[in-house]
Amino acid sequence: MFALPDPSDYRGRNLFTDVELQNANLQRANLKEMFFQVGNFDESSFDGSKLIGVDFEGTSLVDASFVRADLRNATFYLVSALFATFAYARMEN
Repeated sequence: MFALPDPSDYRGRNLFTDVELQNANLQRANLKEMFFQVGNFDESSFDGSKLIGVDFEGTSLVDASFVRADLRNATFYLVSALFATFAYARMEN
């Protein structure tokens, strides 16, 4: 059993739960410091997006695309990313 972080840790953050954005076009979006919990982003495109410090927790990213996305300090916790594309993505901590 995994323990979720204390909800008070999310103060000051953009928290989205139960998000359903399957097949969404989020190319070149600025989603910096957002927190997505229990969401569905299957077949969505984040190509060229700024996802610095974004947290994906319990989300589905099956066949999602992150080509040239900025994923510095991003966290993927209990995520299904089967067939996801991270070509040329910046992923340093």
